[in-house]
Amino acid sequence: MASGGIYDQIGGGFHRYATDDHWSIPHFEKMLYDNALLASTYLEGFWATGNCEFSTTAKEILDYLVRDMKSPCKGFFSATDADSLGAQGKKEEGYFFTWAPEEVVQILGPEKAPSLETYFGITATGNFHGRSVPHRNISLHGAAVQFQISPKELETIIQLGRSELLVARSKRPLPFCDEKMLASWNGLAISAFAKGGFFLCNRNLLKVAQEVAHFISEEMTHNNILSHSFQRGSAKGLGYLDDYSFVIAGFLDLFETTGDVKYLLRAQELTDVVQREFLDTESGGYFLTSIQHEVLLAREKPAYDGAVPSGNSIMIQNLLRLYAIVEQRHYREAAEGALSAFGARINETPTALPEMLIALQSHLRETLQVVIVIPPENPESVEPLLNVYKETYLPNSVLIQAIDGAQHKEALQIIPALKGRHADGSNSVAYVCQGRTCQRPTSDPGELSHLLRRI
Repeated sequence: MASGGIYDQIGGGFHRYATDDHWSIPHFEKMLYDNALLASTYLEGFWATGNCEFSTTAKEILDYLVRDMKSPCKGFFSATDADSLGAQGKKEEGYFFTWAPEEVVQILGPEKAPSLETYFGITATGNFHGRSVPHRNISLHGAAVQFQISPKELETIIQLGRSELLVARSKRPLPFCDEKMLASWNGLAISAFAKGGFFLCNRNLLKVAQEVAHFISEEMTHNNILSHSFQRGSAKGLGYLDDYSFVIAGFLDLFETTGDVKYLLRAQELTDVVQREFLDTESGGYFLTSIQHEVLLAREKPAYDGAVPSGNSIMIQNLLRLYAIVEQRHYREAAEGALSAFGARINETPTALPEMLIALQSHLRETLQVVIVIPPENPESVEPLLNVYKETYLPNSVLIQAIDGAQHKEALQIIPALKGRHADGSNSVAYVCQGRTCQRPTSDPGELSHLLRRI
């Protein structure tokens, strides 16, 4: 996918879908939810494999979102259109994203242009209405052999050329932008940027996640009730299950990646609202609408994953994560009730509920709890331990970071796992537990790596 035309090879980010089975010709619309979900997916792929192509793609997606989709009030817009004004001043699908060889030569010059034209498949005949959708159908090594230079040299030429093409493209008439901001899709963005900041060791990305979280808390939440959307300076409509589920997941991701307890508290507050206003008290699971929405003949209770995951699946995952962090039994019981409500559907059509299967797997296997206590006088000591965590794929785990001292006491009121656990002088200490079994605490990265890989 990342090599095809469905991916914006010049500016980063994915188009909505491809119209052919080679991922070459996209429908050129770009959606916030697609890109937030795909950024998280590529980051997880990087965590699992260490493949730097995955991390590069994720970083380019996140950079694109900041550059083209971020609003002045710090939230993210919903989408950009497929159409834009073409050379004749009329709307044309894909014109903004497509190229002719002479345009590339005009921007890069006759020496550099052939390298990019070859690498991105930009030809005189084109592959879309006489123009070319950039795509990579030749490897960097193959192109380097063709031009008789080293792959490193070609990579430098490609990166510099991409930057020049991006600047030139930005001067074209832009596709229409849907400036509506949805709580649910912004929740997905919080997760993507929190994970990006953590796994790519990038404070700027983490700051974006925190800014979006602040925007949702301040502008789209009143008395812990989420609004569905924000546009033209005001919040609109009551939030749906997806809004709550995805925002709660975003806050939990921010808690794990920053250690800031305020995000855990916000997740708990919103979860209380879901339990009170969305729960099907008779059959289990959660309705799409709350008790405050307009009364309908029937309240939908979504289970199947579509373009975005099911709100029920993500909510169950949230409940299991909360239980693993704060160890309050009612969260696990709520998750069990929801899983039971969808048990028949899981058995009948499991491939239609992949996120529900992830929730079920988390429920059936004890979540790994990794607690790291950090000395306030030497916070940098946590980095070697965090690096071990980042290098060890642990999908069914929660990470709890706490600074010893006053902040530790505050967090201890909410997180039982911190009881009796402290830093060792000026060294951060990691505590690894699964169920009732805990490993020996360690401040040694090598020993932590051994412990995590053994589980």
